[in-house]
Amino acid sequence: MSSTDNTPEIEYPRDYGLRVVGDNVDQLERDVVAILEHHCPESFDSRNVTSQKSTSGNYKSVRVRFRAESAEHVSVVYQALSGHQLVRMVL
Repeated sequence: MSSTDNTPEIEYPRDYGLRVVGDNVDQLERDVVAILEHHCPESFDSRNVTSQKSTSGNYKSVRVRFRAESAEHVSVVYQALSGHQLVRMVL
């Protein structure tokens, strides 16, 4: 029995949330929304986006939710977000 036999299978489509951490500039939130609107045009609602500045004020955390159609869909969205110049990490 391999270790993958015990891994639960994730069923798609499903709601999926990500937290995007980046520089504390207004453009970060606008660009995150634009990326999600591009990759999830039917399932992303920008009214559900929340953001919060770090205690130091240097960073901003943007939380988004979207309808993931597959693991590959999640990967594409993750790569698009993590490749953006203002983004430091995607959780």
